[in-house]
Amino acid sequence: MTPDKSLVSVIIPVFNREAFLAEAVESALGQAGASLEVIVVDDGSTDGTARVAAQFADRIRYVFQENAGPPAARNRGVSLAGGEFLAFLDSDDLWPPGRTGILVDWLNAHPATGVAMGHMKYIPVETSRSPQYAKALAETPAVLNYNLSAALIRVSAMRAVRSFDETLRYSDDWDWFVRAREQGIGIDILPDVTLINRRHRENLSNQRAVGDHYTLQMLKKSLDRRRAEKK
Repeated sequence: MTPDKSLVSVIIPVFNREAFLAEAVESALGQAGASLEVIVVDDGSTDGTARVAAQFADRIRYVFQENAGPPAARNRGVSLAGGEFLAFLDSDDLWPPGRTGILVDWLNAHPATGVAMGHMKYIPVETSRSPQYAKALAETPAVLNYNLSAALIRVSAMRAVRSFDETLRYSDDWDWFVRAREQGIGIDILPDVTLINRRHRENLSNQRAVGDHYTLQMLKKSLDRRRAEKK
């Protein structure tokens, strides 16, 4: 299928995030400066996630699959996407207004670049829902972290690097960026804030032992590829 050059496909993988999903979807649908299709991939949720998604009716595309992990959910979304650009949003995070338009404009102005990425801010989820949110957001420093939800990816770059590694239930996004670098895909870093990462007790990144396990696997895979190239 030929990608629609005017369209951004937004893929939101979700698993048991009924308390967060609506805000994430709204932050995606509210983006200005780009035409969007929003694809919510429910990775086997057993809570009220499906009911939350149903509130958006024909404004999103909702698909359900048996639980297979975040990379499998992202790959499912990619297989359904019709846009020239791919954007990924974790179901508990938020996008600031206008971030997608900024990234689209950058990639349109730099055709040799495969990925555009901005900075991010970390905000407690309670603060994001309080009257102090705007003040806290303004006072929070922006940081650079290779985070999939802070980026916009040209579909041609996704095809070149190929899909997310479904054996990595954590660090699959870092693995994708490592493989993109290995293949010479241009990744441009912008100063704009393109992601609000909301912190709460259920964040996957809080699971340090699990994260370390998969990060080591990801690094070993990269090392093995480099060794194979030298043979």
